[in-house]
Amino acid sequence: MPEKKKVLMIDDDGFFTSIIANAFKKHGCEIRSARDGESGIESARKERPDLVLLDMAMVGMDGFETLSTLKNDPATASIPIIIFSGSAGSSDTEKHEQAKLAGAADFLEKMQFTPEQLWERVKGLLGSSR
Repeated sequence: MPEKKKVLMIDDDGFFTSIIANAFKKHGCEIRSARDGESGIESARKERPDLVLLDMAMVGMDGFETLSTLKNDPATASIPIIIFSGSAGSSDTEKHEQAKLAGAADFLEKMQFTPEQLWERVKGLLGSSR
């Protein structure tokens, strides 16, 4: 039996986290969650997930600062990270470019996709064919 892929969600929105977590569990993933950047970084260092799903807008350490910290740490630098933005607007293109330059594997606008559409986008990053 293949080893479960570990996904870490760093997001202060518990409802969004639970929706994505339930969908990914159906695909055999092990889900960990953190409610803020600092605990997310600590969890990533300890758990070494196969993928991080990271909200941009959080209280305290925001998504960009969290992304930068994870990508600059040799222990977590190779983990693919997908950034979510909950804000729609003209600055999204700039945010997308900033996230890519900082090392994000992808950038998605929150609530503009179903959990299954998200799974289709990330399964290649997880190396899963399910």
